[in-house]
Order: sequence, then structure tokens, then C-alpha cells
Amino acid sequence: MARIHPGAIVLLHDGDDEQGRSREGIVKIVRQLVPALRGQGYEFVRVSEFLPAG
Repeated sequence: MARIHPGAIVLLHDGDDEQGRSREGIVKIVRQLVPALRGQGYEFVRVSEFLPAG
């Protein structure tokens, strides 16, 4: 979280694990990260909400 700053893009993607590996680690991290950042006043939006199309 030390590298997250206003205007930063935080890519949250669990990938497409075709090899059947567990995604529990990323789920656990996101469940902690999102509330912590919201508590600091950050909000989450889709990239399409703030970048022009095309």
C-alpha cells in the first residue's frame, strides 16, 4: 500500500488460471486492501469511467 497514491491505478485481476491453481491468496489480499483504501478516502472506479473511449 505504500506505493498507492491519489490518481494511481491499482489493477485488481485474478487472472485466468487454466492450471487449476487456487486464487485464495489474491481474494484474501483484496478483501483487506479494498476496505483499507476506502477507509483512507480512496474510491474505486472502472477505467472506462475516467478515460475517454477510443
